[in-house]
Order: sequence, then structure tokens, then C-alpha cells
Amino acid sequence: MAGALTVPPAARAAPMLLAAAALILFTVALGQGSLWDQDEAKYTEVARAIVQRGDPITLYSNGAPWFVHPPLYMWLVAATGALFGFTEVTARIWSAIFGAAGVLVTVSLTRWLYDLRTGLLAGLILMTMLEYFLLSRMAVFDVPLVVFMLLALYMAVVAEQARSGPDRRRAYRWAFVWAGLGTLTKGPIALLLPAMVLGTWWVLQGRLRERLRALPWEGLLLYGLIGLSWYGIEAALHGRAFLRTAVGYYLFTRFFGVVENQPGPWYYYLPVLAAGAFPWSALLPSACVYHWRRARREGDSLLLLLWMGIVLLFYSAAGTKLPNYILPILPVAAVAVARLCAAALWEDDGRADALLRWSGAVLLAVAGFLVLAASALGPRQAPAQYETLRPQLRPLALPVVVGAAVAAGL
Repeated sequence: MAGALTVPPAARAAPMLLAAAALILFTVALGQGSLWDQDEAKYTEVARAIVQRGDPITLYSNGAPWFVHPPLYMWLVAATGALFGFTEVTARIWSAIFGAAGVLVTVSLTRWLYDLRTGLLAGLILMTMLEYFLLSRMAVFDVPLVVFMLLALYMAVVAEQARSGPDRRRAYRWAFVWAGLGTLTKGPIALLLPAMVLGTWWVLQGRLRERLRALPWEGLLLYGLIGLSWYGIEAALHGRAFLRTAVGYYLFTRFFGVVENQPGPWYYYLPVLAAGAFPWSALLPSACVYHWRRARREGDSLLLLLWMGIVLLFYSAAGTKLPNYILPILPVAAVAVARLCAAALWEDDGRADALLRWSGAVLLAVAGFLVLAASALGPRQAPAQYETLRPQLRPLALPVVVGAAVAAGL
């Protein structure tokens, strides 16, 4: 790990400029189109009920208590709706803001692991990944959740390189705070996944006991106050009805069973990841090979692989499957790809260069797969929508394939 390096003052503004560019990308024509996704409409309705009822604690939908998700994102939408009215823009703006923040955090994490130039490349890669771009323009809280999880990971990495015990403890406290805010956004998964990754990382490096001793256990108190207090209040107010729905059904049954008729095979997320990370998914297999070769001697590569692998395995094992669940992979995948590109382009690394060349063939395969999958699955899964959009979709197939071929040639 390279750690934070001293950079010229002009370069310090580069991450903020990239985040500003991401914010522009995510907000251009943000209000065009209705809240077409059912979750967009549902969460906006819940936020509007907060303002109408004057109750920010118990969420409501259609006049009944809604025990599906914690309230942080709905609070934010309710605030902008109360100030400016409930529109497509005020419902979606927080996802765009968090999307830009995620780009900035990705730059910071990569800069801490490697250098600023690689960090800027990672941020650029993330903001142009298909799924991250789309979800940063929708009134859903997957991007805010991922940003809080990424901040927790970033502070854990900062703690790894801290020069003193107090600095390390301070960084770990911030990691618990960010995990708490993530829990208040979409549940305890915001702590569970980073803890699984970091715990495995420490075990494989033989540092588990050392790191557990360094953890400030008052951080757990901070986490509980921020992330779990709402659960406690709602349990006190609504008793078993809340616990049975919010904890039993939407936490445990979501993993061990199928919630809301959303099943999927074990390989469900492989094509989802290929499409979600497009066009950079073409470089992701090569990046994984590159970091696999480095993982035994370099802790940063091991951490990146563990994050991507554990998140993928965790959600693949879950009974309920949705494409947005593996969004946490994308920022770390952007870091992994950026490091491969930096090694090939700027460090004259022959092995990285060879892996990068193989990505051209993968890019062609992924582009062809997406075109064929859309043609085959569209009429079957959503025939009415496909017939409506087919005149617009067909002209896009040619530039996707031709563009991929040109990029592969370059």
C-alpha cells in the first residue's frame, strides 16, 4: 500500500473536479421521465407520507405502517420534497449526490492504496459503469448504501496505515459511524459485509488478534446509537409486528428464502455483473488475474479480491436476488481495473500489458452477449415494453458492437 502522498496544490483539486463532473453526468435531464420503477414510486410515496403525517419515525405507505427499510433515505427525500415540492428531480437528486460522493471516495481509497493518478482513473471508471450510472439517476437508496459501506472500508484502510494507536482508533471509530449510517439506510448489511471482508483479510494475513485488540469497542456503541436506535424505537412502538416484518421477513427470509417472488439461480449475478460493469467488465477478468498473482505478497490486491469475491458469494447464496444487490462490487472493481491499467500504461509492466490486450477479445464477447441477451430475453420477460422500445433499441446494437470492435483493436 502506497499510503497518502504529498501532491501539488493544483492536483488536489482534481478529485473534486472529477466528482463535480460526475454530479453533472448524473443530474443532466434528471427530471425527464416519470418515476417508472416501482421502488422509485414507493420510496417517494413513503417520503411524502413523512411530510403529510409529520411522523419521521414510523414510515407509512397507503395509510399503513411500512416496515420494509430504515428511514434515512426517505428522510432526505422528505426534506427536499418539503422545501421544493415532490418532483422527479427532488426524489432522485440524493442518489445523484451520493453517486458523485461515491466517485470521490473511490478516488480517495485508490489514492491511499496506490496514487492520485490511479485514483482519478478509478473514479472515471466507476462513474461510467452502466449500473452505477443508472442507479445514480434513480430514486432508490442502493448508491447511498454503497457509499457508506465504501467509506467504512476506506477508514479501515486508513487505520491499517496509521502511525499511532490513537490515529488508528480514530479511523476505526469513523468506520463504525459510516457503517451505522449505512445501516440506517438499508439495514445491518452495511456492517456485516465490510466486517466479513476485513475479518477474512486479517485472518489470511495472520493479524486477526492484533486488529481485534486495536478496535475501539466504543465504536460498536456509536454504531448501535446511529444504526440500530431506529430499530429499537420501532420495536418498542410496534412490538412483534415490527420485528416479525422488518427483522424476520425482510432480513432473514430475504437471505434464507425468497421475498416478493424474486428468486434466481446460483449464477444469477455473473451476467448481471458483466452488464452492470459494462464497458469495463471487459477488463475485469484480466484485473482479477493480475491481482490474484499479486495477492500472496501484496495486501492491497488480496483486499480487493476478497471484497469482490465475498460480496458475490454472499448474494449468490441468498435466496432473494435482484440486480442492484451486487452494486457494492463496482467501486472496488473500478479500483482493481484502474490498478491494472496503471501498471500496463505507466509502469511498463509486461504481464499487466499482456492481460490488458486479452481484454479486447473479452470486450467483443461481452458486447455481443448484451446485444443477444436483450434480443432474446426482452420479448420473453417484458414483451409490451420491448415492443415499445424496439425501434430505439435496434439502432443501438450496431454502435455497441462496432464500438467494442474499435476499442478492442486499439
